[in-house]
Formats: sequence, structure tokens, C-alpha cells
Amino acid sequence: YLMSWYWSFGGSQHDKYPWAWVIGCSHTHFGYQNPFAAWALSKTNPEESMFAAVKQRAPSAAQDWSTSLTQQKAYYKWLQSAEGAIGGGATNSNHGRYLAYPAGAATFKGLLYQQAPVYEDPPSNLWFGWQ
Repeated sequence: YLMSWYWSFGGSQHDKYPWAWVIGCSHTHFGYQNPFAAWALSKTNPEESMFAAVKQRAPSAAQDWSTSLTQQKAYYKWLQSAEGAIGGGATNSNHGRYLAYPAGAATFKGLLYQQAPVYEDPPSNLWFGWQ
């Protein structure tokens, strides 16, 4: 229920060569989350939402977004420093190879804390424009 760097899929348009692929990113960053959108999309009654024109088609969409909102708020709280700044993110890919996490490592819902998820040169944790 957290937003990650990317998720994509594709496949052949030729019946003779049927194939498909799906790929996703293992990193979540505090800046990828959008609690406001999750809140708006979690409304089951369109009149309660400022986005009444958005018609969700999946029967579970509002509940899914509500769960996402809850997870995003918990994620922000987990990432928040004692000084108040929110930084970093988490991954399920330790060192890009899905290695075992170090003993005692900080985790959120099974994801390993990363000070600079996705990019380390320059570190993405310096992206303070999101706050």
C-alpha cells in the first residue's frame, strides 16, 4: 500500500510471439507517498470528496486507498527523526540483491530502512523539496 519508484508492464502485440513482463521497484521513499490523494480516493461517497468526478471502478478501491492512507501515515511517523524532519525510505532489496537484513536493522512492515533509497550519488535523502 506504499508508493514505490515505479511499476510497469508490457508484452508482445504479435499473436505469433505471445509474451509479457512486469517489473517493479523495491524502494519506497517518503517523497513518493501522497497521503492527500489517498485520503481523497478513500472516500466511498463521492459527495464527501472534492474529487467527486473521479469514479473508481474497482469495488475495493476506496478501502484500498484507505489502507494506503493508514500505511502512509504510519510510514511517515516511522521515518520522522527526533528533530522533526522526515527522511529516507525503505526497501526489500538489501544492497540490490535481496540479501538478509543485518541483525537488529530497522524495518517497517518487513522493509529495511535506507537513509538514501534509490539514489546514493547524490543521496536522495537530500531531496527536501517534498517537505
